[in-house]
Amino acid sequence: MGISVDGVKWIFIFLILFITLGAGLAPMHIQSCKNNTKYLGIANCFSGGVFLSIAFVHILPETANMYYS
Repeated sequence: MGISVDGVKWIFIFLILFITLGAGLAPMHIQSCKNNTKYLGIANCFSGGVFLSIAFVHILPETANMYYS
């Protein structure tokens, strides 16, 4: 019939893994990306935003539980 839900989950897990590896290793192997401070600054801002969003999303259910109980 089609791909099961678990199959789709595994596909997306590996897709995210390969995108992350490619984006993480690109500055090491591409000379123009390595020397460009603008691209590296944007990448640093993006990674900082990802870490902040992970932290806030992790804390959000706990604070909502404390607020409503």
